[in-house]
Amino acid sequence: MKLFVAALLIAAVVCVTPQNPCSSYNCRLSATIIKTDDPTTHRDVAFNIRAASGSIELAADYNNGETIYVPAGDGNYYHAFAHGTEKAKYCEEVTADDALNTHLFFILPFLRLDEFEFVGDDMFLSKPAARYTFKSPAEIGMSIYVDASSGAILGGETKGASTSYTFIYANARTGVESHAFSTPGSCRSNSNSARRTINGNHMQFTHEELLAAGATYHNAPEDYAAFSNGKTIDYTAGTTRFAPNILDQGMCGSCWTQAAATSIFGQIRKIKGANFPDQLLPSRQAIMDCAPGGDARGEGEVGRGCEGGNTPAALQWLQNVAIPTDTAYPYREVDHVCRIDQVPSDQVYPAGLITGVKIVPQYDEDALLHALETVGPISIVVCAGLEGFQGSNDRVQSTSKKCTDDQLDHAVTLVGAGVDGITGEEYWLVQNSWSYKWRDSGYIRIKRNAGNQYGVASLAAYPVLDASKIPFSTQ
Repeated sequence: MKLFVAALLIAAVVCVTPQNPCSSYNCRLSATIIKTDDPTTHRDVAFNIRAASGSIELAADYNNGETIYVPAGDGNYYHAFAHGTEKAKYCEEVTADDALNTHLFFILPFLRLDEFEFVGDDMFLSKPAARYTFKSPAEIGMSIYVDASSGAILGGETKGASTSYTFIYANARTGVESHAFSTPGSCRSNSNSARRTINGNHMQFTHEELLAAGATYHNAPEDYAAFSNGKTIDYTAGTTRFAPNILDQGMCGSCWTQAAATSIFGQIRKIKGANFPDQLLPSRQAIMDCAPGGDARGEGEVGRGCEGGNTPAALQWLQNVAIPTDTAYPYREVDHVCRIDQVPSDQVYPAGLITGVKIVPQYDEDALLHALETVGPISIVVCAGLEGFQGSNDRVQSTSKKCTDDQLDHAVTLVGAGVDGITGEEYWLVQNSWSYKWRDSGYIRIKRNAGNQYGVASLAAYPVLDASKIPFSTQ
């Protein structure tokens, strides 16, 4: 990464100059990052920034050492993160771009202060402040607030397509903490060579591996005929509202846990009724924190928190695990150590709730439709990186690009199917976990029976539940 020479930004219409303790790239910052539309979701971060050999080195510490980024000495970074019962237990090497892009929003004001321009007087945390916005590229959508008296940068906000954040700087000063750049012992001893491949945030498992681990196939009857003539399946509204409200995974690669929790909850709500409360969604954070991350040989892997995982494998693991509710063990959008043992027993689904896992035969859209119609919401994995998925004006989304198994990178939930009343196209209704601000209020309609668009039928799975193990009553 090239060094950006931070210049003092002087605007004649304000009487204060923003102060930048990082102008020489030798500083430390601490901040709290808050999701704008959910203030209960926040993280504490500490950054140490220094110049070294013509580039910027960044050491980032989330949640007091539960997630750490430090330079690896070869241009890449070591990323150590909490999982299971230990802090910074797992470690992987990532590129400088991956490491810096994770934190860029929150350090950008100190690295490129000269690229912010004054837009007017404002208030921030009840303090008079001057507001500046990042000039280019404008789509970053970032503002910072400068104390009108001292010139200190108080904090700022980002406004993305799906999620916005407010960040508050608690401290910013010149000089680094040298120990922050120390390589965690786990990074030196834990080889990644045998770890299971993660593409995007989806951990690769084949159908054969899942079957060998105990999953069985869902097969449609031979005489099953796919419906047509405008008939629809919709698990998002009315008496069949079995899917939960749209979830938001935020700045965490936890799509696999979002899809796992949603597919379990869909089965629970189908049994208990559409009014079964969303607050009793199985805990996404507990699945993230506690699912086996595997050993140095890659044995026993299910997921690695925000770094990715596999939904069918998580459902299989959960057969023997008590699952807290989302209210009792709330989603925090960051890696944490496992704390299931701290949750009261009357706020968990008992072990044995899930008695089995079904996977749909690969690429079989008729079997997938049958599973959706007879079972309820189904977890699937898609190629979210293919053109059109992130956003377009199409009523029903399709692509000319083929989604190969090694491109599957994002777990979502299938919650409906139908025929578009205007275009006449058959579609799948897919619920994402990128907040209700994404696309059509959090949903996308993908063309059906058109060559497995975006990989919708490549890896579909759902849990089989024991209804007697659902402990909560809504009466």
